[in-house]
Amino acid sequence: DVATYTNFTRYTAGLIAFCMAKPLDEISAQGQPQDTTPPVLQELTALRSQIDFSALQRQYLNRSQSLIAGVLQALSHPFYVIDAESLEIIVSNTADDVRLYADIGNVTGTRPEREMGELKAFAQFILQVKETGKPLSREQAFQQADGVQMILDVHGYPVFDEFQKVKQVIIYSWDITDRKLLEEEREKTFRLQLALSQAVTHLMQSLTLQDGILDALNALGSAMGKGQIYFCDYIPSSDDILRVYAWENGVSSALTNEHQVDEPQQMKNWLAPLKSGQTVILNKISKTMRKDSWFEKANTHSLVAFPQLQSGTLNSFLIFLSEETNRNWDQTEIELLRIAASNLFNFRSKMQTLEALRLEINERIRLEVELRQYNENLEGIIARRTEKIKASEKRYADLFNFAMDAILVMNEDGIILSCNLAAELLTGYPKTELEGCSIERLFSEKIFNDLNSAINRLFTTGSLSLDTTFSQKSGDILPVEITARLIETDEGKLIQAFARDISERKLSERVKDQFLSNVSHELRSPITSFLSSAQILKYYWSRLDEEQKQKKIDEIIQGGKNFEALVEDLLALSRIDKKDVKLQRNIHDLNLLLSDASELVVGDHGRILVSLADNLPKFSFDQQLIRDVVGNLLDNALKFSSDDKSVEVSSGFDARDGRIWFAVRDQGIGISLENKRKIFDRFYRVETASHSIPGTGLGLSIAKKYVELHGGEIVVDSELGKGTCFTVYLPIGHD
Repeated sequence: DVATYTNFTRYTAGLIAFCMAKPLDEISAQGQPQDTTPPVLQELTALRSQIDFSALQRQYLNRSQSLIAGVLQALSHPFYVIDAESLEIIVSNTADDVRLYADIGNVTGTRPEREMGELKAFAQFILQVKETGKPLSREQAFQQADGVQMILDVHGYPVFDEFQKVKQVIIYSWDITDRKLLEEEREKTFRLQLALSQAVTHLMQSLTLQDGILDALNALGSAMGKGQIYFCDYIPSSDDILRVYAWENGVSSALTNEHQVDEPQQMKNWLAPLKSGQTVILNKISKTMRKDSWFEKANTHSLVAFPQLQSGTLNSFLIFLSEETNRNWDQTEIELLRIAASNLFNFRSKMQTLEALRLEINERIRLEVELRQYNENLEGIIARRTEKIKASEKRYADLFNFAMDAILVMNEDGIILSCNLAAELLTGYPKTELEGCSIERLFSEKIFNDLNSAINRLFTTGSLSLDTTFSQKSGDILPVEITARLIETDEGKLIQAFARDISERKLSERVKDQFLSNVSHELRSPITSFLSSAQILKYYWSRLDEEQKQKKIDEIIQGGKNFEALVEDLLALSRIDKKDVKLQRNIHDLNLLLSDASELVVGDHGRILVSLADNLPKFSFDQQLIRDVVGNLLDNALKFSSDDKSVEVSSGFDARDGRIWFAVRDQGIGISLENKRKIFDRFYRVETASHSIPGTGLGLSIAKKYVELHGGEIVVDSELGKGTCFTVYLPIGHD
C-alpha cells in the first residue's frame, strides 16, 4: 500500500545516506547506529516500528552498488551525492546532469537567468554544508519547466574522509509546495477569524452605532488586504444607494452623499439577487461593469455582498470589494464574512438591547469560531497530547529502570510489585524472581526481625531511613542504605524503597578507624621512647656515667628521627590521597641514581652488591620520587637481613614491552604467602619482626603509589627463610 511504500522509500534513502557517511561496520546487528549523527536517523527511529529493519538490513546492505542505485531510482524524492570540491553530482536518482561549480561567481551558461539564480542558491547551500561540516536544511523555491512554482525542503549532510575533511555532500529533498499552500490558506483563514473576533468585540464594546460599525470595518479591513468595504442603506423607491459607512485605503469613515445607480442593467447582475435576499459572489468582474463609478475608483476585480431584508424588502447590504486579480472567494471566507455581515446587521437592529446582543454574539462566536477551530485542530491536539503522554511515560520508565539506586515497590504486606535493573544487580536476583516474592527474602532472619519496629514506624510517620544488610542470592552479605516512603494510591497504600550499596563507605570507615588507631600507636611509640630516655637523664643524671648518658641521648635523637620519619610519611600519604603529588619529570640516568643511592648506605653496611645493565637508556621520570622508592627498598632489605648477608641491586631493560626495571634482593627472613598479600597495606608490618625492627609500616605503601604515578608496577617475590626480591617496572614512554 501507499503508506508502506512511502515509509520504505524514506527509510531506505535515509539508510543509504547514513551508510555513505559511516562505515558499515559501525552499524550494529540490530540496525541501531553507535551514535546519533547524521540527524536523518532521528526520523528513521520514528519509522522503525513500521518496518522490519533487520530484514531490510540483511536484504539490502549486502547487495551490490547496482541494487543501491536501483533503490535510489525508486525513491519518490530527489536524492544526490555531490563532490564537495568540484560540486559534481556523483550519484543521483534523477535525470538531471547539472554541473555545479565551486566558484559561485563563475556559474555561467545558456540557462535562463531564473535558473541560474536557483542554481547559485543551490550551490551556495552545498558550500555552506561543506564549510560548517554540519547537517543543514533550508526551504528553496524552484520554477518547473511548465512555469509552476514549487517549494522544496532541502536537507544536506556532510560526508567526511579519514582526515575529517568534508569530501561529499548528500542532498535529499521533499516537495512541500502543497503543505505551504495549505499553511498560507490556514493563515489567511486565521487572520479573518481574528478580524471577525475583533470586529465583534468592537461591536459589543461600542455605545454608538457609528463607532461600532467603523471599528468593526477597520478590524475586517485589516484582514482584507487591498480592497474596500461598504455598509450601505438601500432606498427601494428611487434605486438610490446611500453609502453610510466605508473602509477605503486603510481608513474608515461615515459618508452622507447619496449615490444614484446610473446603469441599473449593468448593476443587475449583483444588485438584483440582493433584493431577493441572495448572497452575491463575483470572482471576476467584467470590464464593462468596472466602468461603473462604483468599481472604477476602487479598481475592483471581485466582490462579495450580503443583503439584509426587512419584511421581504432589501433594507441594507454589506459589500466587500477586492483588487486582487486572481482571487477566488472560498467557502471558509464566505462563511466568516457572512457571520460578520450578520453581526453588523444585528448590531444596528438591536442597538437598544445591547446587553442581550453581547450575550448572543459572544455565544455565537464561541460556538461557531472556537468549535470550528477546535474541529480543525482536534486530531493534531490529540496526537500531540498522546505523544506528550508517551514521552512522559517513557521518561518515568527510563528514570525508574536506569536509576543508580535500587528501587523496590511493595504493597502493605511486603510483596514486591515491581523493581528496576539496579535492584537486580544489587540483590543478585533476576526481576522474575523478585517480583511477586516477599521482601523478607532479601534479609537474614535476625535482620528481618530487627526491622519489624522500623517498618511499623514507616506506617506511622510515612518515611524511613536506615542502614542494614541485604542477603544476596549468592549468599554474600551486602551493606545497604535504605530510604522508604509510603504512597497513597486509589488501590491502597504502597511502599517505595530506595536501596544503595554502601559497602565502599563502610570499608572507608573501617580503613579510617584503622588508620587513626595505627597513627595513634605509631606516634605514641617514638614519643614514649625519647620521653623515657629524657626522664632517666633528668632524674639519674648524677648516677650515670658518660657512656650511659650518651646512649640515652642517642635514644632521644633516634626517637626524634623516627617521629620525623613518621610525620613525613603521613604527609606523603596525605598528598597522595588528595592527588596533590605533581610529577617533576626530566630525562635521567636510572643507573646513576641506583649507584648514588647505594653509596649513601655502603659506608654503614658495606654489603651492597651493585649489578647494573650496560647501555641502559635514559628516560623521563621524577628523580626525587624514584630516589625515595630505592631508598625505602634498600632500607627494608638491610633491616631484615643479618649483618653477614649481602643485598644486591640490579637493573635491566625489557625490549618486549618497553619497560626499564630495577630490583633489590636480600637474603633476609623472607615473607610468608599470607603476609605478601598485605605487604603494601598502610601500617602493615611483618608480625615476626614488628617488635624488634623499627619502622612506620608506611614505606612500601608510599613506594607503590609513587611507582603507579609513573604508570609502573612493583612486584614482590619472596620465600620464607631465604629472602625477598622487590622489582620495579617503569615504562619509558609513559606520560
